[in-house]
Amino acid sequence: MAKLIAFLAAIALLAGVFIYDSRLTPAPMEAQENVRAVKGQKAPDFNFRTMDGKTMSLSALPGYDEVLIHFWAGWCGVCFEEFPSLLNYVGRQNGKTALIAIAIDDTLPPAKAFLKRLGADMDQENVYWTWDSDKSISLKTFGTVAVPETIVLNRDLVMADKYTGPHEW
Repeated sequence: MAKLIAFLAAIALLAGVFIYDSRLTPAPMEAQENVRAVKGQKAPDFNFRTMDGKTMSLSALPGYDEVLIHFWAGWCGVCFEEFPSLLNYVGRQNGKTALIAIAIDDTLPPAKAFLKRLGADMDQENVYWTWDSDKSISLKTFGTVAVPETIVLNRDLVMADKYTGPHEW
């Protein structure tokens, strides 16, 4: 019962933050459909803007064997612990795996501070650093409420797996 109450309180807090944040963040790049990724089905396409200003979409990525959509936040200690393993994994795949690393922070400075503390190579090949300023990708497109969370897509952009919580890469 205590876990249920804690879970409901966390959801209520997240909803409050989202409602409050919606008044402070810029308008979304483009309306996103309210859909969810389902294992065994093609992932919903979405647009994203990298932290260096490039506008991209999932469907326009070059033909990777695997695409990881990874949700994280600057305040997430577990995310910080997981990232080195995840980035090493992408590097070991010799260009066959792409990582779309999506920060869900309310503002951009905490995400940038996280990346600086991590010593992240912002130019690492096949890694697309982005910030979900209006939560359209995390909440509306994928229904992500907990971080870290990683959605694994195969070469056809079909959801092959999903890891909620840290994963050893």
